[in-house]
Amino acid sequence: MTSRERILTAIGGEKPDRVPVSPFGLGHLNPNSAAAAELITKTDPFISAGISGNSFMGELFQSESRQEGNDTVTTIVTPKGNLTQRYRRTHVTGCMIEFPCKNAEDVEKYLSIPFQPSDPNVEGFLTRRAEIGEEGLVLAGIGDAICLPATILSPICACSG
Repeated sequence: MTSRERILTAIGGEKPDRVPVSPFGLGHLNPNSAAAAELITKTDPFISAGISGNSFMGELFQSESRQEGNDTVTTIVTPKGNLTQRYRRTHVTGCMIEFPCKNAEDVEKYLSIPFQPSDPNVEGFLTRRAEIGEEGLVLAGIGDAICLPATILSPICACSG
């Protein structure tokens, strides 16, 4: 049984050849790294692949990114002033080290971005599904209201009163 078949069998309430070991995504692994390839090969993962656009911020969302060493620095353009975020990648993993919203004023800036819905584009999804093949279950990556705050607010700032 392939990983994809194993996951779908378990989801369907039937008995697979073994219990699926199904991490949800690759965490912060570089998707093109040897570690990610090993995780995909040795487990039965759910892999998220974007369908382009930004489901929450829409088509009018503007940003510019530049590389500074291992950091990707992104400036988000808003009508009330720019926001900056910084994502650091190592040879193994990556994480956000500076979130765009650092205080209530930054949240107001983020919310001032005008909204026009994005049109989905499934080319990236289809490419990723072809790459993964039967080694996992590829899901359309659609943003959700629970995860969105985690992408713009530092957990340290969000959790402190």
